[in-house]
Amino acid sequence: FVASGTATLSDITIKGGSITAKGGEYGAGIGTGLVDGGGIAELGNITIMGGSITANGYEWSAGIGTGFVASGTAKLGTLTIYDDIDLVDATGIRKSGISENIVYMHGESDVTGNASDYFNINDEGEHVVIESIQNKKYTITLVNEEKHGTVTMPAKAKSGESVNITVTPDSGYMLDTIEVKDANGNEVSLKDMSFTMPDSDVTIKVTWKYVGVKGDVNRDGNVDISDVVALVNIILNSSSDHQAEADLNNDGDIDISDVVALVNIILGQ
Repeated sequence: FVASGTATLSDITIKGGSITAKGGEYGAGIGTGLVDGGGIAELGNITIMGGSITANGYEWSAGIGTGFVASGTAKLGTLTIYDDIDLVDATGIRKSGISENIVYMHGESDVTGNASDYFNINDEGEHVVIESIQNKKYTITLVNEEKHGTVTMPAKAKSGESVNITVTPDSGYMLDTIEVKDANGNEVSLKDMSFTMPDSDVTIKVTWKYVGVKGDVNRDGNVDISDVVALVNIILNSSSDHQAEADLNNDGDIDISDVVALVNIILGQ
């Protein structure tokens, strides 16, 4: 906050990591604060060389750039962004997300004139999102409609990265099928539950196969009194349904001895 006089700040260089910056009262997320009383706020250069940066300005202030100027002057040096970044996400409240002109760099080369060859830039005024094309992460979506197990993997990955999938079936189930497809519906090769991320989002779809649990007669994943009722109904109706789960004593018949065995399992639990 500059009420009068001049406040001079040095350069800021961000080389990597994950950073969230929120502006104080009427200040930018990364940049100058409130200027009033004819004061002058001078900030050096801001250089973002890498990492994932989220910057939110306070009211009337930029996400990256200048804060609210009630009376006086706010000056900012050069804002430079390199294509080694993962993401720059800047939001201003009633002011631009990034209030300064940007110099875009690829290595030692100024690529501002053809920035779209190196960056994906979505500028909606108050909200600006900049991603490096070479470091862009694509989304991985899971389709697990039957939900008879869990599937874990990263939410996003860069093109060319190896993505590992871990599958944990629920009791009584096994993985039946798994397929990985890119955004165009093309199959992505899967080997030993790993695949190489393509240049697009991917969808992983799994289905499950029921293999049976002794005593889980109604196949709800639990062995409890409801299975005793289901087993009695099978016996009364002379049904051969769910033979693998209902034949508790493995004698090939489903009868009252299996009910006794099932009750013993439940009491033992």
